[in-house]
Amino acid sequence: MLLDRKRSLDIGDWELNRAHWAVKDVDMIEFLEAQGLVAAGEAHEDDVELHELPAPVPIRILPTAFRIPDEQPDPLLVSVMMPFRPEFDGTLAAIRAASQEIGFTCRNASEVWDHDEIIQDIFSLIYRSKVVVCDFTTQNPNVFYEAGIAHTLGRHVIPITQNIDGLPFDLRHRRALAYSADAEGLAKLHADIRPRLQRLMDLG
Repeated sequence: MLLDRKRSLDIGDWELNRAHWAVKDVDMIEFLEAQGLVAAGEAHEDDVELHELPAPVPIRILPTAFRIPDEQPDPLLVSVMMPFRPEFDGTLAAIRAASQEIGFTCRNASEVWDHDEIIQDIFSLIYRSKVVVCDFTTQNPNVFYEAGIAHTLGRHVIPITQNIDGLPFDLRHRRALAYSADAEGLAKLHADIRPRLQRLMDLG
C-alpha cells in the first residue's frame, strides 16, 4: 500500500532494490493522516513506545586460517592497514603523529615480523588493536580483507581514502576521512583523525 505512495515519501526506485538506511524529510504522522490511513489525531509521537535493545550475545570465534594470539588486546594500540608502498609513508607518519599525541601506540603491519606467515602477523596485530585505520585509496584487496577481520573482531575501524567515490557501497555507511597526499592534505588528515582517536581514547 505504501509503495503506491512512494513519491510522497521521497522513496526512489533504486531504494527498493537494496537494503540501506535513509533519512526522509517527511512527517510520518501527517502523511498517514493525509492518506486516510489513520484518523486525524489518532496517532501521536507520545504514543510511541521505546524498547531497550536486548543485550548483545557474545560470539565465539574459532578461526581456521589464524591462531588466536596469547597476548590480550591493547587498549592503547592503533594499527594501520595500507598498501606496502613508499607513497603511503607520509600517510602513516600523519596517523602516527596524531596517535602518539593522544597517548596511543601506532603500528603498521610492515613493522611486525613475529611469525613465519605474514597473515598471522597481520591478524595478531589487528586482534591486539583497539583501533584499526584502513586506507582504501587504491582499493587494495588485502586492506578490504583486513578491514573485514577488524569488523568481525569488533575493533573500531577508521576508513580513510584519497578517493571517496571509490569506496564500495558496503563501506559507505562508515564515515571515511578523505585526504590528499600532499603536505596540506596530510596536515588535514592529521587534524581530522586526531579527534576521532581522542573520542575512542575517551571511551576507555
